[in-house]
Amino acid sequence: MTTWIDANAWSGQFPFRRIAGTTVEELERKLSRLGFTGAVLSPLEAIFQEDSYGAEEALCHDIQGRTEQLQDVWHFKVVNPACNWWERDLRKSVEALGVSGIRLCPTFHGYQLADACVADLLVAAGELNLPVQVMCKMQDWRIEWMMATSDVEIDQVGPFLEGAGDHPLILSGLHTTDLRGVSKQLAERSNVLVDTSRLKGSWRTLEKLAETISLDRLCFGSLWPINLPDCPLAQIGAADIPQLQKDAIMGSSIMRILGNGPKGGPA
Repeated sequence: MTTWIDANAWSGQFPFRRIAGTTVEELERKLSRLGFTGAVLSPLEAIFQEDSYGAEEALCHDIQGRTEQLQDVWHFKVVNPACNWWERDLRKSVEALGVSGIRLCPTFHGYQLADACVADLLVAAGELNLPVQVMCKMQDWRIEWMMATSDVEIDQVGPFLEGAGDHPLILSGLHTTDLRGVSKQLAERSNVLVDTSRLKGSWRTLEKLAETISLDRLCFGSLWPINLPDCPLAQIGAADIPQLQKDAIMGSSIMRILGNGPKGGPA
């Protein structure tokens, strides 16, 4: 059976605009109809709550109670390493909720990838054997005009990758032009993937990207429910690239990162 994984899915409400269809059940219904077999999932509320454990706990229960239209759902915990209690909260979430990865949202949490707290988080992630996903950009900043947000600058990404060593990473929200800026670091690190959530560009974006990076460094990410998976899925399907590369983008590459870790339940 073909393995299709959405590496960048969320549940709950995004506070800057009303979105329909944000529950785990609705995510399952949407993705399974399109042919997906799994998703990496986090609660949007966890980004914006000072004590985010409650949102993670609620998502854990929702995942356990889902209808299983998708074979697998991996729960990635939103971690704010600028908070003093982040490590205690993370370890509790691993033990009690079985989270299988970490999502960083520096845009909303006000730190830089070069900050010491990020290096400390990578150490803890290594000890816990958890992949780390960095949300470099989630939404156009003009939608978030009431907050002093700023996207991760591409010149921070290269040094971050170099400092992360061989730790498995997923970079989310990079544009096509951003990838050209870190192509050297990507070429040197098979443990780093970039999701498709904000690649944008022309219809032949993937063909052009293949001139710069190996396409097996990409993984499908929809940024559901802020974005819809239909358009990028159609773009990948219509791309004039080998089927093996399409399979890598849609699932086999991200499975190298996810491995056989827990899928949304207590360890």
